Amino acid sequence: MFGENADKPMARLSYARLGKKACFAGMLFRDAPSDYRAGTSMLEYFFEEVTPALGLEPGTTSVIRKPIIALLLAKYGLEPDVTSETWSHVGLLVKRGTTSRNHPALHFVKGNESEFNDDRYRRYYDIVPNRELPYMYPLASPSRRVDMHTSYTP
Repeated sequence: MFGENADKPMARLSYARLGKKACFAGMLFRDAPSDYRAGTSMLEYFFEEVTPALGLEPGTTSVIRKPIIALLLAKYGLEPDVTSETWSHVGLLVKRGTTSRNHPALHFVKGNESEFNDDRYRRYYDIVPNRELPYMYPLASPSRRVDMHTSYTP
């Protein structure tokens, strides 16, 4: 539990029940310290506790726009829909001490670049232009690949 008021926890995970499937829709948490790993904990709870207890299997998710959530869904065996018009394959970069925001840094690899660059999603991640990668991240392969702006299916 985190947040100021124990009677009103600041965490919520949403899913839709479609037949025997539990379709992850998203989650919200506020005021969670980064060392809580709130997103990871909530997804672990959903996949390892909630769906089995309800006798459900994971179903197709909503469109995923947060890179860490996308990686966690892949960890649980869900596959991205790479045929989606909004799909983007991006690189998740290592965290740098010089960043001012607590957002993951990404660079575009392939897919729908305009969707990836859309200002509406800047609250989920920071964009590092590919032309700046050799200067900011001088490794041969500095990023971990992740699929975003698409749904995931079991």
